[in-house]
Amino acid sequence: MSRFHALLVLCVLLGSPAERLQAQVIRFYDILQRPVGVSYRVLDAGPWEIIYQEGSRGQALEVLHTLQTTFMATDALIGDGSPPRLSVVLNDFNDRANGYVSTQPFKSEIESAAIMGRGLSLRHESWTHVVTAHELVHAVHADARWKSGLSRLIWPFSPDFARSLNMSVPSGWAEGLAVYRESAITPGAGRLNHPFFIMQQRAGMDRGNGWSLSQMLEEPEYTRPFNRFYLGGSLFTRYMMERWGQDTVRSVARWQHRIPVLGFGGILALATGEWPREIRRDMQVWYDSTYGRADPSLPVGHWRAGRNGLVQRTPKWLDDSRVVTFSFAYNMPSGFRIYDWPSDRASTWSIQGMTEDVRYSLSPAGEVMFSRYEPHPVSPITAHARGHILRPGARQADELAPGTHMLNPVMLRDGRIWYVRQRGPYSDIFELQDGTDVPVVSYPEMRVASIAASPASDSVAFVANVRGHQALFLVTPSGTVQPWIGFRDASVYDASWNAAGTHVAFTADVDGRMQAWALDVQTEQLYRITDDPYAAMEPDISPHAARVAYIIYRDQRFDLVVEPLELTPEREVSRDQANHTWLVDWDLSDGRNAATGPSVRAGVDDKAAAIRSGGAIPSANTPVANNPIADTPGESPPEDRAYNPWTRLLPRMVFPTAYLDESRSAAGDARLGLGVGLGLQGNDPLQTMSWWGEGIVQKGRVWGGVGLLYGGWDLLPSVEWERRPETVTALVQTGPGTTVARRSIRDRTQFRTSVTLPRILRDNVTRSSLFATLSLSWRKDQFLDDDLNKITDSFSRWAFTPSLRYTWKLHQTSRGAFPRTGTRLSWVGEFDLEAEKFSKRRGWIARADQYVGVLSRLNTGVRLSAGFLHQNVGGVFNLSGFRPRGWERAFVPSGDFVMVGAEVRQPIVFVDDGFQIVPLFLRSAYAFGFTERLHNARDFSDDLASVGLGFGVEFRLGHTINLDLRWRWSYLLDAKTWVRDVSLIDQLP
Repeated sequence: MSRFHALLVLCVLLGSPAERLQAQVIRFYDILQRPVGVSYRVLDAGPWEIIYQEGSRGQALEVLHTLQTTFMATDALIGDGSPPRLSVVLNDFNDRANGYVSTQPFKSEIESAAIMGRGLSLRHESWTHVVTAHELVHAVHADARWKSGLSRLIWPFSPDFARSLNMSVPSGWAEGLAVYRESAITPGAGRLNHPFFIMQQRAGMDRGNGWSLSQMLEEPEYTRPFNRFYLGGSLFTRYMMERWGQDTVRSVARWQHRIPVLGFGGILALATGEWPREIRRDMQVWYDSTYGRADPSLPVGHWRAGRNGLVQRTPKWLDDSRVVTFSFAYNMPSGFRIYDWPSDRASTWSIQGMTEDVRYSLSPAGEVMFSRYEPHPVSPITAHARGHILRPGARQADELAPGTHMLNPVMLRDGRIWYVRQRGPYSDIFELQDGTDVPVVSYPEMRVASIAASPASDSVAFVANVRGHQALFLVTPSGTVQPWIGFRDASVYDASWNAAGTHVAFTADVDGRMQAWALDVQTEQLYRITDDPYAAMEPDISPHAARVAYIIYRDQRFDLVVEPLELTPEREVSRDQANHTWLVDWDLSDGRNAATGPSVRAGVDDKAAAIRSGGAIPSANTPVANNPIADTPGESPPEDRAYNPWTRLLPRMVFPTAYLDESRSAAGDARLGLGVGLGLQGNDPLQTMSWWGEGIVQKGRVWGGVGLLYGGWDLLPSVEWERRPETVTALVQTGPGTTVARRSIRDRTQFRTSVTLPRILRDNVTRSSLFATLSLSWRKDQFLDDDLNKITDSFSRWAFTPSLRYTWKLHQTSRGAFPRTGTRLSWVGEFDLEAEKFSKRRGWIARADQYVGVLSRLNTGVRLSAGFLHQNVGGVFNLSGFRPRGWERAFVPSGDFVMVGAEVRQPIVFVDDGFQIVPLFLRSAYAFGFTERLHNARDFSDDLASVGLGFGVEFRLGHTINLDLRWRWSYLLDAKTWVRDVSLIDQLP
């Protein structure tokens, strides 16, 4: 059950007691494993608390400064006037960038490393600045406490729950506000000013009738772009701000705070006075007048390869007739594919994953050099970039330098390997020399986007942002670094040399759209090759400069285009347009390059010094003097202290619970009646520890339980204790040799301790993992009558429960009904070590699922299953999923049993659209068929068997809960009868 789903259960408990609720604690707070040995310090400043990894104090000060200087404008957009008491966790152990705000517990987490690739504009000066400002919007949005409403009533007891209610809106609305705000901080930066972002907005809105309101705001499951809610949400926010104004945006937040269970369509209607359908029509008028519609038809006259859902990136000419691309699709794994031009059919070279920048290079020998993320074996939030080389004719890639943090490796003509290495939010260019890393280009506050080595000389071009200025630079054979190509108010995104080294092709957004350009290296003549209505990018020129390959974008597709390279006077552009780089004071003198020696200290230290001396970070849009919570210029930064999770375990959630036992069915039945209780749960901001507890008063006695889970080691230990009552039907002795079945009260006390070992073994397109748990439990039962007098003496049981889950090369395509290929294995045992009055239970159950990809191109899922059960008494295990469908109530006695089965699931339609007034988002519909058998291993004629078919609809309810409504008809072969079943399944883990 998801945490938010559990919160909805809590709402029910708060509102009214449920009939026959089983007393159990729903754990709201989880742990988050980080690499063992990572230490944190805490920096306090007013309402802000920065919990930063040791060694990142300079960046922590920049986070603090950004919070202080951007809060006022953020609060004016979505806040209630007071800053949230926010913990910001800054990590420096991860190569994969991220930033998010959670409500359980309420905090923000930011990775020190900056996003690579096209996710963010190249024009923003500081990753730390933009990500902090973005996440602050979510924090202010979640923490807003308006004067009245349901959330306000809950806040004193469970503020994290109240914040979750504030955020129970479509993902696109929450992210749209943050993207809108981030785009107003640094001129020209932010995603609403980023051509790669805008091209996807426009292509989606120009196609057909454009996106519906639900498509703009809800997170899609099966339709590209999968960040559509970012694209549509920010566009909708811009419309709301320009058409309705800031007061209406704040009114949406207030109404959500008052009636968080209404649904976003109703909230919009209350805030604007118009229904969502009318708002969408009005937005279309605004969009047409603001942007104008472009022609989304695909170009004719040039060779083109692509289809709906296919993403192709970074084409490279292997020779004059072969082009390699990195590509993936709805029904196809990612990897390198080769087009034998002019054929439009591609052959798979190698299935591979890659970092999000999708940058790779060709060595002089035609080898592909690229980087991908290798997961940490234990910490799911940790990944490290590693360089790899794929040789001609090989299917598997070899790692270049194990343990080296490497992005975008390139090989120079003489065999040297250069690559990008991250340095906190910045990055440098390193060279691999005899297994060691040597910096060759390193400047304070430099972010390198990509490297391209000339195959005909020792020159290297690289795209970088240095202190807010962005350009294509050139490292000459002598080691001198010089700006080469740069435009005023425009960005250069990538560069590639042709094999002869005569031309350089690159992408630039001079008119606000990314287009392909070319430079004649000898003459320095500059040409603009394309004029696509959305984008033409990542160009590469053939070895003899006869053709150019590039990528164009249309909604849901990135197409490969090849055209003759015509460097005619009509396409030539004055070289002076790209000479803005020579007019900028790059201030590179304090850095180091290949000619002058080692790199300087990280730029975050310089920025920290500026803060200590009272200097402001450029591009902070709110003056410190006008901000009541900003730091005072010249004031010393706050002191810090070591982080201690044991001091952070005060209750974060206090909530009432109620339990009502079912009525008596006979006069002698025992009944517990109404029980009321109080639940408490806590978690430290790093989520190292999670604890929970509940006390209940029922039938005049106090019951309850407590538990603790610790995540600071590779192994995850937990401990739980509880004593709870439950009414059960038991055989009660009424006289010598006579018994009667009667409802009694079972008083159960139990203790359980366990240790879990999670391991990620492989994650490169396919995923392999291991999850093992060892559990030891003690349980004591005693049966009581209606007056709580004992019917039986107490008896206890010690049990050992090991379990193992293993997945091997599991691969899931984005539209696959099941995993495309791979194997799942599971095994769990239950072994009584000591049992009073009863025989010791011994049993184990194993299951294997094999996924077959024979029809994966049709998104068809095929699963073959087999299992084995051994138990010395009946009822050791809950056999859901083991018995054939339709035989769920069949009793399985002691013995050995074999299960076999098969299922085929076929998607019928991918909807990814919905409604706002009734908050329902339809995801897909599918059909399925199955056959299953359960045999007694010692007598195969003793079996249960069924075949059947069914139909299912996947949908999202209330913007958050993914459900699966399934109709099933099972034919029981032995009973020769049909059994119909309708089920509603929560799909969230």
